[in-house]
Amino acid sequence: MATRPYRRRPTFFLLAILLGILLSFTAFYNSKAHRDDNVQARTGRDLQTVNHISNLEAAALQDGNNAGVDLHGELSPHAPGNEEAVGLVQRAPPAPPVFQYPTQGEYCLAYLKGSKLWGFCRNPANAGDAETTIWNAWTQMATWGWTLKGRQQSVDMSQFPGIESLVKNVAGIEYFWKHTRSHASEVEMIDGKPKTVSYPPTNAEFFNMYWPTLGVIVAVDNTSPQQMVAKKITPQQVNGQPWTADDNLPQLQRWSDVVSLCWQKLTQDTQRADLRWVMRRYITNKETLNMLAFVLRKKYPKMQPVGQAPDWDHRIKFTPGMEEFNALMGTPNIRGVAWMLIQHQSTFGRKTIVSITVYDPDPRTQYMPDMMVEIGPASAL
Repeated sequence: MATRPYRRRPTFFLLAILLGILLSFTAFYNSKAHRDDNVQARTGRDLQTVNHISNLEAAALQDGNNAGVDLHGELSPHAPGNEEAVGLVQRAPPAPPVFQYPTQGEYCLAYLKGSKLWGFCRNPANAGDAETTIWNAWTQMATWGWTLKGRQQSVDMSQFPGIESLVKNVAGIEYFWKHTRSHASEVEMIDGKPKTVSYPPTNAEFFNMYWPTLGVIVAVDNTSPQQMVAKKITPQQVNGQPWTADDNLPQLQRWSDVVSLCWQKLTQDTQRADLRWVMRRYITNKETLNMLAFVLRKKYPKMQPVGQAPDWDHRIKFTPGMEEFNALMGTPNIRGVAWMLIQHQSTFGRKTIVSITVYDPDPRTQYMPDMMVEIGPASAL
């Protein structure tokens, strides 16, 4: 009986040694497997990121954007300081715009204005005396102090989303008008008495582009005489002379009339009524921007919580029947298009606005959205 424990002791020690070796090997294998899993998982994320970046670059090149891709925000799931994010964030995006959203009453007023204008487009006779215009001759531009400062052809628009889809690298014509001369003073009857009224130069500018063969007008940079006076940057105001009640704006002063005369000059009778698109480019008008922000936030609260227009790939279209469409119709940038169609039927035929598409042409820079206004026969709606 005394020898049995002695005989089992070597076996016990041997089993203990074998068990220790097995546990050590298992621990080593698990550690290696854990490291390999980490490498594999991280490699998978890296490959996914590389593929995602490549797809973005391909899309950018397809859109004609050669300025590169802004990756800020693409790696937001990574924690701050993670080595995978180091060096990939090139710069912060521009600060989001600040809007002064219109009140509900202001929104309703814009809706009513837009609804009325759209009705005038469909039936211009309802506009009464406003249906007609006296601006129908090219020579009237010079008569009222406008100087053609530049006329040239422009072909490459590939870097501009929206415009590229409309013009397809077809040559367009740029017209740059500047209000540099005064119209001859006239004697007018005011309160039953003759009074000399002057029309000083304002240095207002109308810079627009035209593609007659494609039916496209692009409003690039336009500052009306009224805006110049309001900003106090007319020549006489800059020289320290106030703009008085005796100083009048030129009667030919509206964007809609100037653009219509240019279109009439550039087109043949057979193509004059073929206008299909009016692009309002780089909008900075506060009333329009604020109303657009209100409309986007109202219609798409989750997608556009601030009211900023999306990029070209996610552009938003508004069509008749949507109340937001009428509200946008009532903004300054779309009102001008509507009056152009209402008052210049002899040039464009009976046309109306059939859609308004909004987008931000370059989200990486200062926020200045575009509006693509589609034109169609009034009888079709």
